[in-house]
Amino acid sequence: MVGILAALLGTWVSRQMGWETMWPARLDWNWAGWHFTWSWSELLVQVACAVIGIIIAMALTRTFIADDGPVRRRRRRNTTT
Repeated sequence: MVGILAALLGTWVSRQMGWETMWPARLDWNWAGWHFTWSWSELLVQVACAVIGIIIAMALTRTFIADDGPVRRRRRRNTTT
């Protein structure tokens, strides 16, 4: 889910900023009839969105409720013998 949202959000952000054609790359396999093009800048924005999304998801799941509250430590009893 995070990857799909990061791809969509990253594509939208890079188009809004005008970065989608900044660093183009192309791979041609003429013998197979395949032609791939992508933008390194758009890929960088998508990866950044994915990292931010994962950080937000981790922050949401690391709550006191999910962790059963704060860790309680018992004090040692001083025993005199």
